[in-house]
Amino acid sequence: VLDGRDVLIQHLGKVIGNGDSTKLWHDPWLSTSSPKEVEGPLTLDDKDLVVADVLTRETCIWNRTALEEQFPTLLDEILLLHQSTTGAEDSYAWLLHSSCSYTTKSGYISRHRLNLPPIGTEVNLFPWIVWFIWTARNFLIFETRHTEPTKVLSKAIAAAKEWITA
Repeated sequence: VLDGRDVLIQHLGKVIGNGDSTKLWHDPWLSTSSPKEVEGPLTLDDKDLVVADVLTRETCIWNRTALEEQFPTLLDEILLLHQSTTGAEDSYAWLLHSSCSYTTKSGYISRHRLNLPPIGTEVNLFPWIVWFIWTARNFLIFETRHTEPTKVLSKAIAAAKEWITA
C-alpha cells in the first residue's frame, strides 16, 4: 500500500480549475507532464496563498500583474497552463497517461520503470544483460539469493565496459 502511495505522489499533479483548493507554494500545479511545485523564497504572508490568488476573480484567467509580482521567472511557463474559465473545481491528474486518468497498468509500469543514467558506451549491452539475468536467476534458484534488478544491470554495464577496455 505504501509503495502504491509513493507512486501516486510521484506522478500526480493538480489541474487548475478555479484555483481555490490548490496551494500556490505546496501543490504540484506548474506542469502537465511531471509534478512540479513552485520553488523560491517564501514569505510568511505568502505561505497560505492559493492559485486563485493569481487568477482574476471575474474571468478566472491569469492575473499577469500578480504573476509578475510572485513569479517573474516562471511567468511564461505559467501562462502556457490552461485553467478552467467556467469555475470548475481543481482536480488531480495522473501525469503518466495521456488521458490524465490512472490505470493499473500505468501505475505498475511507473513502479517498475528503471531510470538509468547514460552509460557512456555504445556497445550492445543485450548479451551482457541477458547473461547477468541468467546468473541472477541461478543464484535465486540454487542459492535462494535475490539480486535487485538495478544491481544486475549495473553488473552487466560494468562487465561490458571492462570487456571493451581489456
